[in-house]
Amino acid sequence: MKFLHIDQHSGIFPYPHLFFLFQTLGLLFIFSGYLLSQSDSYRFSTGKTPGHIDFFEHPGEVPAHRIHYPLKIDGRLTEEVWQLTGVTGFTQQDPLEGEPATEKTVVWVAYDDEALYVAARMYDRAPDSIVARLGRRDQDLSSDIIGFAIDSYNDKQTGFFFWITPAGAFGDGTISNDSRFDDTWDGVWEYGVQMDSLGWSVELRIPFSQLRFTRKEEYVWGFNVMRFIQRKQETSFLVLIPKDSNKGVSLYPPLTGIRNIQPPHRVEIMPYFLSSGQFRRFSPDDPFGRNKRFVGDLGADLKLGLGSNFTLNGTINPDFGQVELDPAVVNLTAFETFFEEKRPFFIEGASIFSFGNRGATSNWTMNYNPPIFFYSRRIGRPPQGRTTHQGVVNTPSNSTILGAAKVTGQTKNNLEIGILQAVTAREYAEIDSSGVRLREEVEPLTSYTVVRTFKNFDKNRFGLGVMGTSLIRQLRTENLQRDFRKNAFVGGIDGYVFLGKKRNWAVNGWLVGSYVSGSKEAITDLQQTPQHYYQRPDFKYESLDTTRTVLRGWTGRLMLNKEKGNYYLNTSVAVNSPGFESNDLGFHFKGNVINQHLVLGYRWFQPGKVFRNANWFVANFRTFDFDGNKTSEGYMSFFGGRFLNYSGFFARAGYFLKTLDITRTRGGPMMENPPGFFVGLSLSSDSRKDFELGISGNYGANRPGGWEYSVETRFNWKPGTQLNLSFTPRFYRDHAIAQWVTAIDDPAAAHTFGKRYIFAILDQKQISASLRLNYTFTPTLSFQMFFQPLLAAGTYSDFKELARPRSFDFIHYGQNGTSITPSDNQYEIDPDGTGQHRFTLYNPDFNFRSLRGTAVLRWEFAPGSTLFLVWTHDRSDVENQGMFDVRNDFDKLLNADSDNIILLKLRYWWNP
Repeated sequence: MKFLHIDQHSGIFPYPHLFFLFQTLGLLFIFSGYLLSQSDSYRFSTGKTPGHIDFFEHPGEVPAHRIHYPLKIDGRLTEEVWQLTGVTGFTQQDPLEGEPATEKTVVWVAYDDEALYVAARMYDRAPDSIVARLGRRDQDLSSDIIGFAIDSYNDKQTGFFFWITPAGAFGDGTISNDSRFDDTWDGVWEYGVQMDSLGWSVELRIPFSQLRFTRKEEYVWGFNVMRFIQRKQETSFLVLIPKDSNKGVSLYPPLTGIRNIQPPHRVEIMPYFLSSGQFRRFSPDDPFGRNKRFVGDLGADLKLGLGSNFTLNGTINPDFGQVELDPAVVNLTAFETFFEEKRPFFIEGASIFSFGNRGATSNWTMNYNPPIFFYSRRIGRPPQGRTTHQGVVNTPSNSTILGAAKVTGQTKNNLEIGILQAVTAREYAEIDSSGVRLREEVEPLTSYTVVRTFKNFDKNRFGLGVMGTSLIRQLRTENLQRDFRKNAFVGGIDGYVFLGKKRNWAVNGWLVGSYVSGSKEAITDLQQTPQHYYQRPDFKYESLDTTRTVLRGWTGRLMLNKEKGNYYLNTSVAVNSPGFESNDLGFHFKGNVINQHLVLGYRWFQPGKVFRNANWFVANFRTFDFDGNKTSEGYMSFFGGRFLNYSGFFARAGYFLKTLDITRTRGGPMMENPPGFFVGLSLSSDSRKDFELGISGNYGANRPGGWEYSVETRFNWKPGTQLNLSFTPRFYRDHAIAQWVTAIDDPAAAHTFGKRYIFAILDQKQISASLRLNYTFTPTLSFQMFFQPLLAAGTYSDFKELARPRSFDFIHYGQNGTSITPSDNQYEIDPDGTGQHRFTLYNPDFNFRSLRGTAVLRWEFAPGSTLFLVWTHDRSDVENQGMFDVRNDFDKLLNADSDNIILLKLRYWWNP
């Protein structure tokens, strides 16, 4: 559910030397100045013809009425205050932007010393056609909706939103950066809803304790209302948010008349109790007897108001047993898999810790993955240390979070501040060595700190922020000093500026530095990770230094984005130095990157003869390393939209030129990256129907003969107002000509600097599916189930080694005097026919089978208080076979041992 149109995309593109970097920045400012001189061409219309709305003209105010008697929150609108004149005059955003809404909506606002009250009457000339669906809290529903947004700071940038369906489903969240919605915040508020012969109506009671505002004699807040009529796909607003503006909170009309209230003292305590039974897969002779375990635990969360502007969120011994499992993946790259954060403590209010994306509302990235400076999944992750003793090892699945706290809020002059502190415990692995029990520390006591500030200036025309992260580990043993960096610090500034009288253009960016210290062994290992690869023999800008105890680096990005209008432009330059490192408390894939992209496009916002809306973009990108090698270059085109019958499409295509690859040999010399292309098409049916169908296909190939394709189909069935069932099967096929296998040290391999870099053809097949069922008994009682089966198999053939750097040429084993002999699930290889440099290669063929799932019964038995009954299931099987046989693989998966956890968790909300 959205209160405004947000147009966001993703992609990537680069330049070689710093000279080009600064040259490009200068061109951006020159070009933006010319475009600003043309700003008078963007006019606004307020007639019946669809047109644009001026950003700075709010048509009228929304009055709030003081009441001195209690209201019954039942949705019936019988109280005296709701008989006063309400606010009406809604305007369509979609399908006919600027036209009056086809159905009348009236809104009232009232308040007392404790809460804000909102009521709305949604008239409908066909009340029997109202789509009223139930769903769990914050679930995206194909239903009629009424939504309210409140900018209680009146800073024109942030706010809270609340929405309800005619059936009583509801959701809420926060707004940042004028138009960025986040539904991870769960407020404690009341509502009532009724359907009748006139349409439907709602009442809300929002305690002031759930809002944030500074004490004043009289308050002026921003306030807007959105109504969505499902059968007409009509979105209307009390004050229109134009589709081509990418604006939101800054356009809200003022809510006036609130006087003589005080920001309340805010204390919320949420203790929890859980009991779980864990039934895990282990062999009968497991010395630790881990197949069954029963656990009980206690913990608590705390929310405490610090004055009127700040909130302290704390957690002691948190448990996240109700969180959905991560999907299984097959990762054959050298890089870590990124998983989204799902733990409530970390995702609630996380937007204040976002970095580098303020101002501009569209952030393209093309062939470039921006570093994430705070990745909360580092806190409480599985222990990373290695044991030194031989035997059967029992390692904790996660590090224990002893406690965590964050302080968030704004000062009176709208300076945003966020501080997060967490501490994780020492973790020990148990080792059974022939009956002798040992313990080794495999995760040290660790402190994590994140500090974030941001300030908007000149009525949000520009802003500037600072962010810093700190990780400090207590390393008590030589083994820990070998495996872990001792300290890691990242700090930088970010900001934005809107250009021109109408603020049609935005420039935003960041500049960040990193500092990591530790033992010589730890920093040597760090230099050789995929993010750095300092050991590369042809790397000129940097080289491996085994005496280093510190690694420093920096990163920066500057982007220009057109915020408004049909014609579109987005361009950026980004740099990651070879030494930049944020993975101790953040997440980044690569250093040694200079990247540039340019996106041009046109967007059709108004319905035509074929489309309701559409967009077309073309893009170019280039990337270089710090040695000046071009590591990627390509051209792409995207075309998508919705037809008049509400079905949708998205087509894409791209061509990649020949470049150099500095990571394929995983620390070895550069290779050629051959040219290739990709095409893709996605189609989706009318989302208003009870049955939705979507299909997506992608195909790509390169010049040497490699290719891959995928086909995905999505079925979504809504047989009633309470049930939603979706099924998404996917098939993926990959025929890679040069899949990495391993590297073999051999001084005779002078052609590749004393190592043989082994590759092979990989023929990989995957079939997977996502099955999700949501059944909502009442708005506060729901059942969700998610399961994901995955079957994957890969067969390796045509083993070979790189013939020379900067090429895609290979020495194929078994040809021209070389030999390869299979034997006992391995290969005996003679790379030059002399018999003097033989080596053995383990057969890398694989079969991976997985079934993961979660089922959750969730009952919010009182506002803020929840009972969870959870079942999680995880089974997998790995085999060194390589043959893809769905029936055989599925049978083996069902016969594999499994982990099952049944958990009962009670969380109680107490507001003393």
